[in-house]
Amino acid sequence: MGLRRLIQVIIAVLMIGTSLVSCDNTVVSDNYPEVSLSATELGEKIKYIVHGAGKLSGVNLYGESKFFNVSNSAEGLKQCKEAGIDFIELDFNYTSDGRIVCIHDWFPSYSDDIEYEGDKLSYDEFVKTKIYRQYTPVTLENVMEYLEENENVYIITDFKNDNVAGLEYIAAHYPGKLSRFIAQIYSEDEYDKVGQLGYKYIIYTLYRLSWAEKTDYDHLKAFAEEHVLVGLTFSYELCDVEGFMNGIKDAGTALFVHTVDDPELQKKYFDMGITGLYTNEVIK
Repeated sequence: MGLRRLIQVIIAVLMIGTSLVSCDNTVVSDNYPEVSLSATELGEKIKYIVHGAGKLSGVNLYGESKFFNVSNSAEGLKQCKEAGIDFIELDFNYTSDGRIVCIHDWFPSYSDDIEYEGDKLSYDEFVKTKIYRQYTPVTLENVMEYLEENENVYIITDFKNDNVAGLEYIAAHYPGKLSRFIAQIYSEDEYDKVGQLGYKYIIYTLYRLSWAEKTDYDHLKAFAEEHVLVGLTFSYELCDVEGFMNGIKDAGTALFVHTVDDPELQKKYFDMGITGLYTNEVIK
């Protein structure tokens, strides 16, 4: 057994123990039948990750029919539940009073209550607003309720700022649910910080890196080989960079691209060796 595989086995054993017994010896069950999956095994299971709780049909300001992406809404989660979706990416952000809620950005396009870009709502204001003026907003507490009701679901986190602080809050307040989160990190130095919080499932997403860093597949491959990851996530555009896919495919970890809705393009990237992809379409 290689060193990397040995580390994965040890982590899997530790996950079983920590998911069953809390620090005060109280039994805490996550009710998930496959909690012993290693990060590598979990990554290999993922074909589709529904982005922002998926695309929803609705109406715009002029009463015209339209599809809305990344609502991160209760209606989006409901459609994921009805479709049996196991892997859902949600955007997390902070209200003006520091509470964690699900919204992609504080943009006026999301709500009439947001007058200027970056104008955060308070928690009480947020829960009373309507996303895209029609959908029910979701808080961190709502996410935990959803996980409690849907035992096979994993949430992939996308904190728009203060990632480690947000993940630290979840770890401190919901330690029994950490095995239900796949924490995205945005830089290499976040890996140890997030792992020390108790997250066993980590995706390294590259979208905040510089172009030179994103395309340095030798370095990325080396990082993936030396760290236990669910996978690497990057823009589909990188698949067409000369040498990138050939250079990264042997990293020993799952490879995911975002965000791809067109079925023909999805097939293209799967044929190139992508493990899974983020999509606005609600695909099982």
